[in-house]
Amino acid sequence: MEQVAKLLEDFDLGGALVRLWVMAGDSQRLNEWEHDYDVASNDGFMRDFQEKINHNNTLSIAVMNANAIALIRAIDILLASNSARSRLLRSYKIGENHYWLFRQLADWRAKTATRGQPGSLLAWFSHHSIIPAQTTDKKIDIKLYQCDGDTAEFLMRMLKNPTASIKIWIGHFADGADVQWDKPHPIQENCRTTEVTDAKTRVDSLLKQLVCAKNAGANFIVFPEFSLDIAQRKEVRLWLKSNECPHLLYIVPGSFHELQAGTTPEKYFNTAPLFDAEGNVVFTHQKLRLFGKNRVAENVSVGRTLHVLATPIGCLTVLICKDFMDKDASVASLLQHVLVDWVLVPSFGDESTINGHQVRARELAKIVSGTNSAVANARNTAMHPDGGNLPGFGHRSQEDKSTPVPETGCIVEFLLPHCPPSTTKHKKNPYH
Repeated sequence: MEQVAKLLEDFDLGGALVRLWVMAGDSQRLNEWEHDYDVASNDGFMRDFQEKINHNNTLSIAVMNANAIALIRAIDILLASNSARSRLLRSYKIGENHYWLFRQLADWRAKTATRGQPGSLLAWFSHHSIIPAQTTDKKIDIKLYQCDGDTAEFLMRMLKNPTASIKIWIGHFADGADVQWDKPHPIQENCRTTEVTDAKTRVDSLLKQLVCAKNAGANFIVFPEFSLDIAQRKEVRLWLKSNECPHLLYIVPGSFHELQAGTTPEKYFNTAPLFDAEGNVVFTHQKLRLFGKNRVAENVSVGRTLHVLATPIGCLTVLICKDFMDKDASVASLLQHVLVDWVLVPSFGDESTINGHQVRARELAKIVSGTNSAVANARNTAMHPDGGNLPGFGHRSQEDKSTPVPETGCIVEFLLPHCPPSTTKHKKNPYH
């Protein structure tokens, strides 16, 4: 707590809040803080902390320790009151670990079961997101990106509209074209995808869906895993560069096996890029968990990075199929280590895959963090050649059931939490 006090003396509210978040990550310490928390006196201590911080007065370490919850709330609200600055992504180093802090404007987490439970960081860090640079087991790195410019302004305007919704086009292809493999029996031996054929048929279907998504006012678009090969992915970028889409912000053109340039020996990954509306690559996700069974799997390397885009409407990430719903320890709690508000999932599987995705989406929407999920699925015809089409779904924050997608793909709307302009006023510290 001495370090927190020193940071507050320097009016480093962000650094103080991150350090308190790290301290509260110790469940025993947070339990003690919550036992000391007194509802009747909390607001008084919170206002007193704010007044002292604003006037650069020294805070008593004993009082800070005895009223840590009030201190967290005081800093969280003070920092949020300066929205122009606190919306910016900032990095902090605590010991050997790095953390990112940014303002959380859209409160998707307000009604989640996790927030109402004892020992929940979400209950007290209401206005900001703090994300570590690695998961606690050090197995997955987390890289953050800042949404800015016209896209950020567009989303800010949407947040101020009480009836605004994010429209996600969740794609599906029912045109008979299918993914091809480098081995004749992909479920019997390790293999990689090579292309999607008939190529012309798939490109024609792709362009039709892009036009439908544009005409429907889509803000995000996500296509299924293995539905667009590397050449067809380029068709998406060409279309984006030659078509003005005033509402479109981001698109995930499915995922496919791709050679990583410059690797010796050669390394392939199952990759899913996130494009912006002009076809620029925001980031590229490399699949963390490979599909297969009986020691037969995708013949590619495994990624070790989760990419997160910080936007005015919350954190957005891309996960590929088993990354989202697998029970392996490496990913099972991934979105509890890193709380996201939007997850776009290209998927490839059967009915059990969809069921697993739906269970995971509901857990994230209702219990963990209020996540909105968009899953675009293609049937695994290597394992089920006679199965019918199997589209994906959208699952909205706080809802019990998902919204299914037809064979043609469709828009799923996600109503935004209204974010009216702040009326909170605080004195500006002369040393800030």
